[in-house]
Amino acid sequence: IIGFGRVVNGLRKDGTVFPLDLGISEMYTSAGKGFLGTVRDLTEQKILEEKVKTSLIELERSNDALQDFTHIASHDLRGPLRKILSFVDMLEGCSVCEHTRNVDFFGRIQNAATRMDQLLEDLLEFSRLTTQSKPFQWVDLNETAREVLDILEREIFTSKAVVNIEKLPEIEAEQFQMIQLFQNLIQNSIKYSKKDVPPEINVSCQSKKGNWVIQFADNGIGFDPKYADRIFKPFERLHGRSAYSGSGIGLAICKKIVSHHKGHITVESEVNKGSKFIVHLPLKNLQKAAEPDR
Repeated sequence: IIGFGRVVNGLRKDGTVFPLDLGISEMYTSAGKGFLGTVRDLTEQKILEEKVKTSLIELERSNDALQDFTHIASHDLRGPLRKILSFVDMLEGCSVCEHTRNVDFFGRIQNAATRMDQLLEDLLEFSRLTTQSKPFQWVDLNETAREVLDILEREIFTSKAVVNIEKLPEIEAEQFQMIQLFQNLIQNSIKYSKKDVPPEINVSCQSKKGNWVIQFADNGIGFDPKYADRIFKPFERLHGRSAYSGSGIGLAICKKIVSHHKGHITVESEVNKGSKFIVHLPLKNLQKAAEPDR
C-alpha cells in the first residue's frame, strides 16, 4: 500500500469544525489497482495534547514559583532574622539587659529567631531537591558513607556512637543527595538515642526483588509504629522541641531524595526498641555490573 495523509478541518452537520486525519492509499488486490480512503476524527487527540501542553505550562509556572520562594526564603526572610539576632547580641551587653527578666526575654527572642533561620534553611534545602537537581552519575556508596562519617565526626565522638557499615553497592544516583540521605538517617539515629546508652547504628545492604535494600538500624528510643507514615511529613514531630532540636524536616528530605531516585523508604520501630529505616532503590538501570544474586 502506498499512500499519504494530512490533517485538515472537517465540518459536522451541526456546523462545528473539528480536526481530522484524511488519508488516501493506493492499493493492489486480486481485482486490480484501487484506492482506500480513511477519515479519522482527531478531536480527542487534540484535546489530550492541549491538556498535556497546559499541564507543562502549569508545571513550569510551579517551578518558577518555587524558585521565587527559594529567593525569598534565602534573602528577603532570612535577612531580617539575622538583623534581629545582631541587635539582640548588641543589647546583651547593655545595661537594659542586666535585669534577670530582660535577660530571659532577650534569650527567648534569640532562640526563636535562630529556630526560624534554621527552619528557612531547611525549607530552602527541601526546595533545592527538585529545582537544582543534577544529572545522575555512578556513585560508590562506600565512599558516600565514609564522607558522611567525616562530616558527623564530632557528633559521633560526643555521643560515643558506634556506626557499623557493611559493603555497599555502586549505584547511578545524584552524589550530593546520597550524602544528604545517609547523613540525615545516621544523624537521626544519633539524635534519638537512649539516655546514657551509646548509639549503635548498623548500615547494611542486600539485593531483593529487583531492589537494593539499604537498612539503617539503631538501638534508640524508637516510637509507636502507628506514627510510621507521619514522621516522613514536613514539620511533623513526635517529641517536644525542648527535648530534641531540629525543624522536623530531615526525614521529609530523605523521602523526597529516595522518590527522586524512583525508590521508596519505610520504617519499622517499637518504643524503646530502636528503629530501622529501610531504603529501596531499583536495581533496573541503577547497577553498573551484572545483577547480584537475589
